[in-house]
Amino acid sequence: MLTSFETNFDAVIAEILSLRSTDDTTIRTIAYFNPFVGYMKELGIYEDINPYGKAFNEYIVQAASERNIPAARVYLAMNGPNGDEDASDKGYISWDGVHLSDAGHRLVVELHRGLGYEALGP
Repeated sequence: MLTSFETNFDAVIAEILSLRSTDDTTIRTIAYFNPFVGYMKELGIYEDINPYGKAFNEYIVQAASERNIPAARVYLAMNGPNGDEDASDKGYISWDGVHLSDAGHRLVVELHRGLGYEALGP
């Protein structure tokens, strides 16, 4: 699954960059958070699954960086550096346990805002 994701992510970035350049367009991406940390721990599957989520995010950041595209590292803010912090405990997940709360949306906006809006150059 990770290999398929990497191939697809690279293809999407290649397609975008074939249409627009980072020197005249603001292009940003996001490294995703895990809304299910607490639930996965309850089920006893967190330790088995977390390395894959971490690998997905590491690839997003690496692949974007290689192409001069900043990535909002949402997972760091929501799940912490080890990925083991529950975003729900921080108030970032809504009542349904899956989607972002208002605070979560604000955090994502602030992280993107922190990347800036200027075109980045070649």
